[in-house]
Amino acid sequence: RVLDEAGKTVRSLQLNQPATVVLRNLQPGYYRLVTLPVQRTSRKRIEGEAFIAVVPPMPNVSLDKWHFGTHVSARPDSLAAGHKLGWRWNRLHDVAHFTKWPAVQPERERWRFDDETPARMKAAGYELLGSLDMLPAWLPKASAGREANPAELTEETFGQWREYCRRTAEHYKNSITWWEITNEPNLSGMSPEHYRSLYDE
Repeated sequence: RVLDEAGKTVRSLQLNQPATVVLRNLQPGYYRLVTLPVQRTSRKRIEGEAFIAVVPPMPNVSLDKWHFGTHVSARPDSLAAGHKLGWRWNRLHDVAHFTKWPAVQPERERWRFDDETPARMKAAGYELLGSLDMLPAWLPKASAGREANPAELTEETFGQWREYCRRTAEHYKNSITWWEITNEPNLSGMSPEHYRSLYDE
């Protein structure tokens, strides 16, 4: 059965064997799919469910005029599904860590850049919001045991933060135009002055 948001059954189908079902001409909205298979031996009903959303076709609008997006992983199926839903901006924060400091500079004398992932995202039709964030394990922190975010930068390590930001922005300048500096600084105990200094650096 296919139920709409109000719980009303809009489709019902009985299957006597495994099959692929294609649902066509559903109006935009959220739907709940309920299955009630019957085991031949015990005749016991086992209920399963899934949820789907039907969205209208998205307009073909250029990126400079369309600022709708979310966090989309680099998997081809996720990129294709997100683009079909109308997402055109991809915030890299938690779906692709290739711009975060531990990924870019895993060791003090070693720099590493991932060109394949942003190229795949751009080819799928996304503008990228880069993330300058986190501290590598080798960098001394202000407080032992604290989360490795830029709130733990010290006067001695701000220069290394500046070098990381400069190198990362320079390397990805043809893939990423827009950047955000760390994530939710208000939840890490970072003062407004400290946050401003991340930009000044």
